[in-house]
Amino acid sequence: MDSFTVTTWNVENLMQPDAGDADKVDTYQQKLSLLVRVIGQLNPDVIGLQEVGSEAALLDLKQAL
Repeated sequence: MDSFTVTTWNVENLMQPDAGDADKVDTYQQKLSLLVRVIGQLNPDVIGLQEVGSEAALLDLKQAL
C-alpha cells in the first residue's frame, strides 16, 4: 500500500530579524536549520506551517530546503 504523509508544524513566529541584530539573526538561522533538518527527516508529501510571520521568511525556508 502506498503511503501519503501530511505534517503540520507551528513554527512559532518565523520572521526575518533585523539584519543589525546579530543575536536574532543567529537564532533565526538556527531555527531555519532545525526546520530543514526535521522536515528532511520526516520527508512529508504535504506540510502545513502555522505562524510564518512573512512571505520572506517562508521563502528563506523554501530556499534552505
